[in-house]
Amino acid sequence: MCYGLEITTQRQAEARSRESEEQVLAQQTFTNLVLDLNPNLIWVRDAQGNTVFENARMKAARANIQEQAGTATMEAALHVEELKAAALADQEVLATGQQITSITSVKLKNGEERWYQTVRCPLVLAGGQTQVLGVSTDITALKAAQQEAEASASARENFLANMSHEIRTPLNGVLGMTSLLAKTGLNDQQRNYTAVIQHSGRHLLNVVNDVLDMAKITSGKLEPGPVGLQPVRLHGPGGRAPGDAGAGKRHPGGGHAPARFLPAALGAGRLLPAQPDFD
Repeated sequence: MCYGLEITTQRQAEARSRESEEQVLAQQTFTNLVLDLNPNLIWVRDAQGNTVFENARMKAARANIQEQAGTATMEAALHVEELKAAALADQEVLATGQQITSITSVKLKNGEERWYQTVRCPLVLAGGQTQVLGVSTDITALKAAQQEAEASASARENFLANMSHEIRTPLNGVLGMTSLLAKTGLNDQQRNYTAVIQHSGRHLLNVVNDVLDMAKITSGKLEPGPVGLQPVRLHGPGGRAPGDAGAGKRHPGGGHAPARFLPAALGAGRLLPAQPDFD
């Protein structure tokens, strides 16, 4: 007597299981390859601060730090403050469940300082446990460029400040002496010459002040403050603008146009914006 057992269904289930396992393995291999090809440092730490995953770039950085410091672990080569800051950032992510971004520096044993911008976010596993996923980007070159630009801006600001001071000091002396000279007994031609010197000197002083203000604006150090106002009539008698070649153009209300006010800091010699003609 002979007995047979139908195992087709069992074989099909085993085949599906093997196929599913192969797909999972292929997906995991692909994910690991993508992470290893990423130039950033990618890592995962659990709630106790233990590293559970590192990509190839992170492993290389760890090995480099250990080799330079001659220590068994990377953590032993880092400063206590750096380790404490990283642990506090991890705990903040776990406590709030929010993504945070931080910029930190790591000082190597050879004196080199590397800057990293790190993005941390919570990674919730299938079992409900929460870990910290971190992606650190090396911004050392960017930081060096920023420091160089800031140094250049500071040098430019100092140069402009010194230059304006060196110009304004003798220029104020020239203006002061011409004011005294104008009070002496001068003929009409000499008074005209003195007025031209004063006008040109005040105009040059305004230009120097503008250069210094522009330097303050670019450096973010310009502080607003009160300025005096002086009335300036923009139209002459009959409502016509001084020097206006048009005839018969008057202010709509007739007579003189109302006085306009300009900051006294503008000083004499500043050009006024063109005014519209009143038909």
